[in-house]
Amino acid sequence: MSERWIKSVQDALARIRELSEKEDKDRLENVRSIKLSLFYLNRSIIGWNRWVNNPTAMANFSEEELEEIERRLSSLVSSFLDYDIEVTKLGANKGLTKRLRDQKYVV
Repeated sequence: MSERWIKSVQDALARIRELSEKEDKDRLENVRSIKLSLFYLNRSIIGWNRWVNNPTAMANFSEEELEEIERRLSSLVSSFLDYDIEVTKLGANKGLTKRLRDQKYVV
């Protein structure tokens, strides 16, 4: 299972990099790339949740390994949430929050 998951993630990384590095992307290609990135991020988070909620799996990590995982993950999530705030403010300044609420559009 682990080898298959790692190969799947490596393929996802290659696809994301391929789309991200493509020059002269149009708006639709950018949206498609964003959607794909979020899809893979969500898939990864689901996998992380499975591990973290499995006491047997967590018992296999040393305290030092868990400290390193916690430190790196906290840093990554903090950076992502900072960016989330930045983009949310940008969208709010464009009136997107109200527009989406009025349309009852749920992602």
